[in-house]
Amino acid sequence: MVDFKAVFIKALLNVLILASAFYVNLFVLIENYLDNKKFKKYFTGLLGLLFLACFFRYLLDYFWFFKYISSEHQGFLKAYWASLGLSSLALITSANGFYFTERTFQTREKQLLLTNEKLIAEMNFLKAQVNPHFLFNALNNIYSLSYNKSELTSNYILKLSSLMQYMIYEGADDFVDIVHEINY
Repeated sequence: MVDFKAVFIKALLNVLILASAFYVNLFVLIENYLDNKKFKKYFTGLLGLLFLACFFRYLLDYFWFFKYISSEHQGFLKAYWASLGLSSLALITSANGFYFTERTFQTREKQLLLTNEKLIAEMNFLKAQVNPHFLFNALNNIYSLSYNKSELTSNYILKLSSLMQYMIYEGADDFVDIVHEINY
């Protein structure tokens, strides 16, 4: 009869071993060696981690599983070691996929932020160029009106004042109501 409690404990310990190896690879080996381009140290550490994971998993199986297998099943033991090593390697190196996926998303996010900041800077630069040019043209037109002693001069000065107030205080917002924009 199968002892389900023993099988559950063995499976839980097996998961703990593999999860520990996964996180050691992710937070110690990758961050300290692979990120700093120390590839020899990384692969040495990865092989050591793989060896430890296989060793502890073997100890688990030795105490819970191998006592039921006779010594004549040597072919099974070779397949067992291959399976143990490959499954441990697959899980441990899956941390690399996780890490590089996260790093790709962070890089894309930084690129989007930089692109957005660049667009905002360009827009502000264009605004800074347009405002003085517009102001000089408007003042020049008002000067010509005053030179000709036009009755419209005071009205245009008032409109320019209102327009400048709008451009400085309300037009600087990121979003402006279209009706409000058209009125000015």
